[in-house]
Amino acid sequence: MTESHEGRTGPDVRIEFRTDPDDDTRQGVEKSVRAMAAHSAELTARARAVSSGGDELTALVDDALRRQINSDPGAAAALAEILDRPLGPEFEPGSASPRVVGASPPYDYHWSWHDLNGAAQDQMILDDAAAHAALYAKSGLGGAGTFVNAHAGFGIGFRANGSRVMRADSGRRVTFGYVAGAKGFGSNATVEGGLDCTVFENGRFMKGDSRRIFRRRASVNETFVVNPGAWVLDSSMPLEFPAVAGRDYNFNVGVWVYTDNTSGVGVSAAKSLCQVLVESMWVA
Repeated sequence: MTESHEGRTGPDVRIEFRTDPDDDTRQGVEKSVRAMAAHSAELTARARAVSSGGDELTALVDDALRRQINSDPGAAAALAEILDRPLGPEFEPGSASPRVVGASPPYDYHWSWHDLNGAAQDQMILDDAAAHAALYAKSGLGGAGTFVNAHAGFGIGFRANGSRVMRADSGRRVTFGYVAGAKGFGSNATVEGGLDCTVFENGRFMKGDSRRIFRRRASVNETFVVNPGAWVLDSSMPLEFPAVAGRDYNFNVGVWVYTDNTSGVGVSAAKSLCQVLVESMWVA
């Protein structure tokens, strides 16, 4: 039996349990995932506030430049030709179909969320049987009209039967692809993607790690394309934490993507695809 839970405030949080948990377990998982989402959304808001400090002035310059170009038929035609050129391919999450060997899914639950201050991901895969999580985000041309900050993954929960330092880790394979392209004047596109893992005690954040796998920013008349390649074994991301007997703990492992763009006097596109196979999760 599965149950879904959607956050009413803050990021759009969704959780599905593989089996029907007791109330304490359900509340602990919901609290931990919502706290993880709120923390990431706050960091994103801070970073965007810093980067958007000159947006109003930039818009004034863009408007003046656009009027000047449009007043010259030759310049307007040249800009139109530039903007008509393609900005990279589309991707398909899950197009590679690796075989999971020696894995231990399905896990206790899967989760996903996106920042409601921006847009949702274009596509998402959460396959419990294979422990396959994939996110594809698009901003700009062919995508959302704002940024995308999305996360998804899997989790396990347990109650400590003794007080000691414990270590949580996972085995993962990853693949990714991206397009960052900008044409015209004053345009840019940013793409990012990676993995993160967290440990919570009774719904309270204890420890976490985030690994950025890729980041690329394209400015005027630049286009960068990386096509999804082979699934690569990712290195360890261990988390050590003090466990207390009788308390409940959650260990989460997931994937994340971020896209953003500014079109200026032109067009831009940001596309991020990141996928993970969580072949094993353990706490010892």
